[in-house]
Amino acid sequence: MRAFFTQKDLDKMFDSLKDKLSLTWIDIAKKYNISVENMRAWRTQKISIPVIFINDLEKLGIKIPPHTIKSLSYIKTKCARKGGLRRIQLYGNPGTSTGRSLGGKRSVKKSHEKKYNLTESKELSEFIGIMLGDGHINKNYLTITLHKIDDRDYAYYIQRLMIKIFNIKSGFHERKNVKALILQVSRAYIIRALKEKGLYISNKVKNQVSVPEWINSSIEYKKTVLKGLFDTDGCFYIDRHKRGNKLYFNAGMSFTNHSKPLLDFFKGTLEEIGYHPTCTKFNVSLRREKEILRYFEEIKTNNPKHRRRFEDFFRNKRKGTEEVITAQIRNLLRAQVLRGFESLPFRT
Repeated sequence: MRAFFTQKDLDKMFDSLKDKLSLTWIDIAKKYNISVENMRAWRTQKISIPVIFINDLEKLGIKIPPHTIKSLSYIKTKCARKGGLRRIQLYGNPGTSTGRSLGGKRSVKKSHEKKYNLTESKELSEFIGIMLGDGHINKNYLTITLHKIDDRDYAYYIQRLMIKIFNIKSGFHERKNVKALILQVSRAYIIRALKEKGLYISNKVKNQVSVPEWINSSIEYKKTVLKGLFDTDGCFYIDRHKRGNKLYFNAGMSFTNHSKPLLDFFKGTLEEIGYHPTCTKFNVSLRREKEILRYFEEIKTNNPKHRRRFEDFFRNKRKGTEEVITAQIRNLLRAQVLRGFESLPFRT
């Protein structure tokens, strides 16, 4: 809270304070632990006086003249209004189309001039994988296109990932008439930093892009790129096939892309860490159940869609196996009981 006086009453109050303490203004300022400039500003009302200071004067027996008390939030609002009006006088109204255009141009200019360095990390390498999967980059902005229903939770994860890496929150919007959810970042300095880390402005399929060279310096970076690629361009699926009169269900996971260098990277990294992938023209797959279980344990996934499908399949499979075992035990017990009846010493 702040106190306001007329200048005449204020002069009388401060004169009474000086007479009461018999000190210079420098010594009075030291006594109240404020600067001499601040004391001078109080005396001339360039700065409003705190109510707590007025209470201290009252305790000294100094007569406090009539005054008004206002909250600090009220004062800030009033000052902000004055500042806004002065800004309009100097530079014009920012609410006009001309003003908005000028502000936008200044913002773009600052973004182009800003220097920004990206540190190589697991988070950045995962983001590189996401961009190589479902991302697009040009000189002004980057976008990541996902399924607006199946991948909505994953979109929130990518937002959090970008806050960690770039310290900004991306916006996203839904494209009309199609089930697409688009995350977008319009920061020229971020685009420039990503280009310096090996992401190029180009058509990924036409130019057959691959991962940046620095990714190959660490197996951990390669694994997180793998995660980003699978979470965007991969899928966990259930392979159904019939043998005789019986229907079998097996887990499978695959990564699909039309860039051969990315397919080679995906396959080569899996082989490097001990997996046995199979390949077609645009697809790399894992079919061995132990290796699929190992992938979700070792490399993991940050796309909730893949995690749900994986957990649902193996939960149902385990439940089905338990039912089969229970039925087998029941049949064995029934057979033992029947054999026991056959050995009893009586005739029907």
